[in-house]
Amino acid sequence: MSEYVFPELRKMSARKYCKMVAADMRAAGIREALIFAVIKTGMIVAEGYEHVWSDDDLKEWDDAIDEWEEGAVEGLIRAASRLPGSVRSMT
Repeated sequence: MSEYVFPELRKMSARKYCKMVAADMRAAGIREALIFAVIKTGMIVAEGYEHVWSDDDLKEWDDAIDEWEEGAVEGLIRAASRLPGSVRSMT
């Protein structure tokens, strides 16, 4: 017989699970880019343990971080474009 450490997770949808993981990571003070990478790749790449991942895995991780950061910058630029002229000129 197989026993699960967290049997309630077996009944949870992937979407709900991802939301729960993201909320817990935010509560722990983890950066949004890292949360995005964990959800997108399914990996948790920790400093000092990069050797357990393949080069392809690490590229996927880095690409996810880059994707978040590029999206975040684009979001800030879009938000700045809606600001009054004097503030917008500072961006």
